[in-house]
Amino acid sequence: MAFRKHHCFVLQVVWTALAVGEKWSVSIPTEVSAFTGSCVVIPCSFTHPSYHKPHDVFWYLYSKIPSRYPLVYSRTQPQEVMENFRGRTELLGNAADGNCTLKINDMIAQDNGETIYPWIDQARFNFYQTVVTLVVKETAATPEMAVSGEQVEGRHVRVSCEVIHSCPAHPPSLSFGKQRGESEVNNTDEGDGRWRLRSVFTFTAKAEDHGRAIGCEVMHPGGQSATEKLVLNVSYSPRSVDIRGNLTVVRVHTDVSLTCTSDANPPASSFLWYSVKEGLSTALKRTTKTITVSRLNPGKNIFHCTAVNALGTANSSAAYEIIAELPQTNVTIQSPVRWEMGETTNSSAAYEIIAESPPTNVTISQSPVLPMVGETANSSAAYEIIAESPPTNVTISQSPERPMVGERVTLSCLGQGYPPLSSFRWYQMQGQHVIQHSENTEHLRLMELTRDIGSFRCFAGNAMGEASSPVTTVNVEYAPIILPSSSCSLVNDIIRCECDCFVILLMYNTFMQMFIL
Repeated sequence: MAFRKHHCFVLQVVWTALAVGEKWSVSIPTEVSAFTGSCVVIPCSFTHPSYHKPHDVFWYLYSKIPSRYPLVYSRTQPQEVMENFRGRTELLGNAADGNCTLKINDMIAQDNGETIYPWIDQARFNFYQTVVTLVVKETAATPEMAVSGEQVEGRHVRVSCEVIHSCPAHPPSLSFGKQRGESEVNNTDEGDGRWRLRSVFTFTAKAEDHGRAIGCEVMHPGGQSATEKLVLNVSYSPRSVDIRGNLTVVRVHTDVSLTCTSDANPPASSFLWYSVKEGLSTALKRTTKTITVSRLNPGKNIFHCTAVNALGTANSSAAYEIIAELPQTNVTIQSPVRWEMGETTNSSAAYEIIAESPPTNVTISQSPVLPMVGETANSSAAYEIIAESPPTNVTISQSPERPMVGERVTLSCLGQGYPPLSSFRWYQMQGQHVIQHSENTEHLRLMELTRDIGSFRCFAGNAMGEASSPVTTVNVEYAPIILPSSSCSLVNDIIRCECDCFVILLMYNTFMQMFIL
């Protein structure tokens, strides 16, 4: 019995200590913001001693006038609520759960700066020591925009727009306007009466999106709106590559400046240039945007360019053609300058020279140079005219004419022109491949010929220009080759064989021999 009394006494002491240690407390933000016409939700929670069971929540306006406690919200005394809050407040929480959250609808400018606080069951605890201040704004803040993901052509890009608000029941709306792509919206509670509304739309970037502005508009329930814009910076490989020059018809050996333009982001960092002559493409050893082409050859000169940046390359959509023309030269011949007494001459005699190629650097020698007394001067005396012209009739000769496989052969590049031919270039064609040989002489020596040596073309040049030979195939003789399609069969004690083979440039489809055993 004594032990039971002692045990009960201990429990009573513990219960009393716990009850005394429990206190009233309330948790609310110090400030909440809202826009006129919108609502505001003030999060509120409280604790109480366990011996007390709360059943009602009141909200009051903090007043500096003694004995005045204006009601902002009351479930049991709605007629006592002050006029400017009457019908606009409602309790979202439950007193039994320790939730005293309050919602105020249709915020007005007069609410700005007001301070309110909660009260539970008219308890003696001074809740007015913990208050929340209302901040009412009439102008909406601009939303925050951001872009994530690499802004590269062909990749997915995410553009977000977000805004802070205080009314989760009636949040503002976010709009990107007419944009392609998929969008998603979420509303997140950040605590202290702040909610973050975020809208994101995802799209596949195109080159055309570069420099395009995307706008996001926020519209609050009260009618306040604000707009923010974000400009896209989309990277893409070169496109719309073009060559620009200031001349398309020039004199032979004129220097011409060419510029390779393109649309690219980042801008093209290097350029590849090619010249095309007689169907053969040659890379120029220059990688700048603008180049100067020197000493153009007579006829049509064709150029291409390729623009390059970190994302890719693109070729010029059209070739740039320059026609290089030989200069026109008018040559006249006058009669001999000095004549002796007794000689007959016609000072008005004229000599017309017609050249298929426009002549240059023409010189005339007279015979005799100084006719003597008694000599007859012939006004039709022969004049030697030397006219410079580019190479013509360029051909390839082969020596020996009928080499065997494994032997050597020499190819010679021949042609006519004045000054004499001084430069040579050799190209070898094997299937789809074109190989330029390093030899730059008139003779190209080939060692150890093979059956598939291919065809050749040479370019011969002098100071006046350059011309090419026709494509020439090297003739190589080789022994017959028996093809796998050959076969023999035994029919009625007779062996019949069919032999398919290649024989020195001629192929016999079927060669038959009959052997009788």
